[in-house]
Amino acid sequence: MAPEVIKGARPDAGADVYGFACMAFEVLTGDRPFPDDELATVLFAHVDRPAPLARSLNPALSRGMERALARGLSKDPGERTQSATALVGE
Repeated sequence: MAPEVIKGARPDAGADVYGFACMAFEVLTGDRPFPDDELATVLFAHVDRPAPLARSLNPALSRGMERALARGLSKDPGERTQSATALVGE
């Protein structure tokens, strides 16, 4: 769930991009951006903690892929890639 949705905003395309970036992060690194067994801890992390750099978990990833994932996981919806298609194309 995107940080702004956790805070009560209506979901939009930017929230979908965030969700897609979370799934892509897990597929490409083998781990979720904010792994924890406690839901409250995970939600807090999505709102307040920066996602780890993807290459710290999978050094085989390109720097471009790492940047694309970081943009998709931005806490600020205005800094996020505006579509999943654009995220994949970065």
